[in-house]
Amino acid sequence: MEIAKGIEMLQLEFQEFVIHPILLWDDEMAVLIDTGFPGQIEDIQVEMEKIGV
Repeated sequence: MEIAKGIEMLQLEFQEFVIHPILLWDDEMAVLIDTGFPGQIEDIQVEMEKIGV
């Protein structure tokens, strides 16, 4: 869900939990806040690709 330009709330499912890491980005860099659980890098990459980051 886009919060504002360059601020996105991702939605990741992990077992019975849903977590919402926050992604901040611009043309030069991206910062992921609350990086989820170990082993979720592929899920995070998919979500980032969906929004074009």
